[in-house]
Amino acid sequence: MPKIVNPKYYLPFIVVLLSLVNSKQILYAQRAKKILKTADAAFKSADYYQASKLYAVVLYDSPLVKSNTGLVYPHQAVSRRGKLKPTERIRATYQLAESYRLHNNNGAALLAYKDYLNFRDSRFPLAQLWYANSLLANDDPINAQNAYNNFLSRYPKEDEYASMARLGIASCLYTVQELKENQRATVIKSSTTSSSDGSNFALEKTNDSIVWFTSSRHEMVKKQKTYPVRLYTGNDYTGLVKKLVSSADDQLNMGASSLSADGLTLYFTGWKKNKSSATDEYQIYYLERGSVSAQWGKPMVLPAPVNVKGYSSKQPFITPDGQYLFFSSNQLGTKGSYDIWMVKMNGKIPQGAAINAGVHVNTVREEVSPYFDATDSSLYFSSDGAIGMGGMDIYKAQGTPFQNNWSKTVNLGHPINSGKNDLYYKKYKGSDTVYFSSDRASSCCLEIFNAILLPYTPKKDTVLSIPVKPQQPRQDTVKPVQPVVQPFIKKDTVQTIKLTPDSIEAITTKRMYVNYNFASAKIRSIDVPVLDEVVKQLQENPELNIAVASFTDCIGSREANINMSKKRSASVRAYLIKKGIDPARLNTDYYAKRYFLMACKEDASYDKAVQIANRRSDLILTTDKNPRWVPSGEEIGADLFDNQSVVATTTAEAGSKLVNEQSSKSSVNKRTNSKLQKNEKGSGGRTIAEKNVIKADTVLPAKEKIRQEKSTNKIAVQQPASVPDQKTNTNKGVNQQQKLDISELLEFVPKVKANNLVDEMKMRIPSKPLFVYTTSDSVRVDLFDNGSFDYDSLSVIYNKEIVVYKQLLRTNKPVTFYVKLSSDQSKNEMIFFAESLGITPPNSALMVITDGANKRTEVNISSDFNFNTVVYFIKVNK
Repeated sequence: MPKIVNPKYYLPFIVVLLSLVNSKQILYAQRAKKILKTADAAFKSADYYQASKLYAVVLYDSPLVKSNTGLVYPHQAVSRRGKLKPTERIRATYQLAESYRLHNNNGAALLAYKDYLNFRDSRFPLAQLWYANSLLANDDPINAQNAYNNFLSRYPKEDEYASMARLGIASCLYTVQELKENQRATVIKSSTTSSSDGSNFALEKTNDSIVWFTSSRHEMVKKQKTYPVRLYTGNDYTGLVKKLVSSADDQLNMGASSLSADGLTLYFTGWKKNKSSATDEYQIYYLERGSVSAQWGKPMVLPAPVNVKGYSSKQPFITPDGQYLFFSSNQLGTKGSYDIWMVKMNGKIPQGAAINAGVHVNTVREEVSPYFDATDSSLYFSSDGAIGMGGMDIYKAQGTPFQNNWSKTVNLGHPINSGKNDLYYKKYKGSDTVYFSSDRASSCCLEIFNAILLPYTPKKDTVLSIPVKPQQPRQDTVKPVQPVVQPFIKKDTVQTIKLTPDSIEAITTKRMYVNYNFASAKIRSIDVPVLDEVVKQLQENPELNIAVASFTDCIGSREANINMSKKRSASVRAYLIKKGIDPARLNTDYYAKRYFLMACKEDASYDKAVQIANRRSDLILTTDKNPRWVPSGEEIGADLFDNQSVVATTTAEAGSKLVNEQSSKSSVNKRTNSKLQKNEKGSGGRTIAEKNVIKADTVLPAKEKIRQEKSTNKIAVQQPASVPDQKTNTNKGVNQQQKLDISELLEFVPKVKANNLVDEMKMRIPSKPLFVYTTSDSVRVDLFDNGSFDYDSLSVIYNKEIVVYKQLLRTNKPVTFYVKLSSDQSKNEMIFFAESLGITPPNSALMVITDGANKRTEVNISSDFNFNTVVYFIKVNK
């Protein structure tokens, strides 16, 4: 029988043992908290690499700790680090993911964000967005699209992050389709510039065998590895690599160089580590030498406006003729974090103000590493603010620096671009070999690749056929079809959506610009080639007409700017007529200080040289027989475009047409018709009737407008033009002379009776109302997505009842409903409420109105999350 031990003998031993265990746990916990605090400090100082190491020490057996577990970092078991509180552990996991993301380690970031999301913590709602970005960067666009939709479904705000998610969805769809394309190039990693550690990027080829590039490969300083950024030269034949500049300041980092055509001036980005700030300030320097075999002199900083105190400028490129310097900067006037800028050069001295490359190039995000290829007049650059494959993608825009008139950007596509960062694109001597830098094959660092371009042959099943006129300049022939974006849709409203060609074709064939000096309407000699190109196009294409619209910047009174914009349009008109263009093919208009391409304020930020972008005449070549200016979509305030000049034309034309039809019935109408015909010969091609309509639509109250319309027997629409039905097959088989019996169908209007919902919808600010005049008792309304399908959806309220609820707008199939009209104008109110903004805000739709006599009228409407579009149907006597 075993001996029973008295508890009083072993109880003290147990107490001592437990106290030792507890003290050791407290010690480990304190150690973990101290490391976590150090990691937070590193993160705050933007040392994300060190922060990621320290967070990993706390959470896992990271490479800083010896481990025999055999598990793969960072998913290793916690070992003797002490226990953090659950809330601290979750926060540390999120901070680890953030550190990886900000250090561009997307592979590790993906796993860390996934770990954090598994906790179902709600403190960091942006984690789902960054997780989606990481999926896209790791070549998983399908799951990335789902993650973006999940983020939008839970994120209530409409801000930059919501826009980023929509852009991400567009990029996912673009990537899926792009990966189906035939190869555009063969891509090979450079062996000459590779190294065992550090980044290698921004290659500059000086001849067939010698290359210059930037590298952060390690150097030994007092037996310690350091990673300064230096310029190196390499030989493709021998493989030898050495420093390009050895006499420069050791504290000065040097990278991203551009060599002048004569080989005697080298521009580069320079910076020194700023110990007092988490961010470094970049500046553009230059080096000089007396001959191509001489040593380089000391680095010199370029003066303003290239380098501006308090801002950074980097990644210069000097054009082969030495006339312009392109660079990336965040200086005043930048639209995003960094924009592409350029400045005219006189030798090594900047001349005048730096000029922003404009809205076709720059976005609200970051644009970097510009390169201008003079052989095909193309500006290449990298951006993370446009539809792409993830990270930084390489784009091109055609144009010339002396005009600063760039076409809309084209993504270079796969395999030049990838889910990672792709930058520093350069091409030499018109060859088919290009060079660029990418971190696609690395977890941290840029490497140099070369690519041999192949003829682009789109797959028939994935790309729409777009006819291209060979005589049109700057026409992109490699532009892939832009995909559509599928936003988050609730399960009960999910619809099957297919990629289809647009059923609504734009009639604008080309848009060009000329610019003006301050307070001047004189055509500049530098813009004469643009006008000559317009003349050439009009002479070679008799079907084309031209709309000329002129603008000013924000300085001066409204009246003075109206007169100036009139004079600018008149200058262009006079030039074209002098060159033999028929005045009947011209239409001029003016908008004074409206629809800026660049923000303009009458304060200290005003820069006369920069604002030349706003002092312009837009030249739109079009097949429209009555051409009118419309925004390109890049103008500030383009979404609120009211197009008053269209009002004038369409109203006058409608009135004139009706007068002609009734001229045999009324002597009064005969006199009116005669008077209108006489007025059509007035100066500027604008009738008195048109001028009266403008005045009425902008000054008179609604009831007075009705009386005026009745007195002149006009039936008009304030904004749209009445045109024959050419775009839909809705009325096939119906006799055009037979009236539609719409009233019988009105009982089938889907009405959602929810007073609270209607009141909530009407809380948005109503925009300037549109007035549609008709003699019918009822009309049919067809709603299409305007221009291109980008997943806009809307609701429609008619007379305080919802008749369309959260319907998706398409270009090939309308949302159709019918409404009865009352002689009381207040009872014919239609409100358009944007449910989503699609890929490209605002929510825009084409409303096609068909009355009882099959007369078809088109109205462009636009709304967003702040404004509702309001349309009033006004019934007039026949």
